[in-house]
Amino acid sequence: MNRPHRLATGSLLIFLSLVVLLVACKASPLPPSPTPEPSSLPTLRPTQTASVMLPTLPKPETTVVQVTPTGDPAAYLAAGKAYLEAGETTLAIAELEKALALSPDLLEARFYLGNAYTAAGQLAEAERQFQTVLEADPDHLSAHSNLGVIYLRMEQIEPALAEFQAALALDETDAEVNYLIGVAHIRLGQLEKAQGQFERAIALDPELPEPYFGLGMIYHLIGDKEKAIEALETFLVKGPAQDPAAEGEARRILEVLKGQ
Repeated sequence: MNRPHRLATGSLLIFLSLVVLLVACKASPLPPSPTPEPSSLPTLRPTQTASVMLPTLPKPETTVVQVTPTGDPAAYLAAGKAYLEAGETTLAIAELEKALALSPDLLEARFYLGNAYTAAGQLAEAERQFQTVLEADPDHLSAHSNLGVIYLRMEQIEPALAEFQAALALDETDAEVNYLIGVAHIRLGQLEKAQGQFERAIALDPELPEPYFGLGMIYHLIGDKEKAIEALETFLVKGPAQDPAAEGEARRILEVLKGQ
């Protein structure tokens, strides 16, 4: 089973802000948090085989000579992963595209390219890359998980849930996937199901911070102040969170709850 770097782990956001936005709309008496504008990066053209125009004498026409790319796909893949980890998204995309130009079947490069396009906010292209990975390897757990996160960002909640469930079918003990299923349920207004998924995620991995945030949001929504405070405080202790917005929201809610 393939389980490389996922959007739900590492330097990319787990998109806890999706839960925050729901709570900001429904919870009282807290004012809604401002929604950050997504940053847009220039769209890069895929690296293609270069074409060189050479004059042919004595004819006036020109002859197109196809130049085959040279280099080591593994080296481009390693460079792309390093740039992605460092937050250099544009450079990461360029290196990963070079790897795929040389080796189109290199699934690891395509998977990380999906991550890079996600970081760049180019969700449709990220979706295409993850779908291509899954066409070649339907049991790629991380591709299912990351594609589900893409659908969450696209506000396609049912497709997101389907991808998370496909990932869970590959490994029921994955705490992060259980958490993400809870996020999808909370977006569908299914708080009881969401609570169950968050609790299962904590049982599988008590050190994972995000499910405590999810539980805190649910307890806050249903008016259980004591449990909300306990869950949010645990979230902050277990941190750091992968989404700074969620950490800030947790502190804001705690301040209000403790002042009531």
